[in-house]
Amino acid sequence: MIAFVLRRILQGILVMLVVGLIAFSLFNFVGDPVALMLPPEATQADREQMRGALGLDKPFYMQFVTFLNNAVHGNFGISLRLGRPVSTLLVERLPATLELAMTAALIGLFIGIPVGVYTALKRDSWISRAPPHHVAWWACRCRTSSSASCSSSSSRYGWDGCRPSGAATR
Repeated sequence: MIAFVLRRILQGILVMLVVGLIAFSLFNFVGDPVALMLPPEATQADREQMRGALGLDKPFYMQFVTFLNNAVHGNFGISLRLGRPVSTLLVERLPATLELAMTAALIGLFIGIPVGVYTALKRDSWISRAPPHHVAWWACRCRTSSSASCSSSSSRYGWDGCRPSGAATR
């Protein structure tokens, strides 16, 4: 049993390393962060100084090791868009994340389990033939329309109903 648990932990660490490498690679090849952070009139010397300050002048593997070390210590760097520490931004958005997670858990517990038991007992009922996404949409609409505090806090965190603000509608 202990060998099984240790093997699973090692597999989890390996998966996190691979996902981290893929994410780091994608962010590394998206574009030049220095071009986003500095104004267009910045000189080449300013760009090189910023590259050195960010560690972008180091080889890829050294950047990845630094990235892993900082991530383990909770330092996720500075947001390129907002110019603020990412860890601060994560903490600011934690209430909306917890609200969403708790809502999903409660919907699953109080709606999903009884509906699942009902459809198991009554296989040919109307609810057992309803597509699952219709049931989820209905549950989400009921939640957002019945909670006034939800709509104010959700819009404050960038959510409008069941989708992010500004998301395309069908």
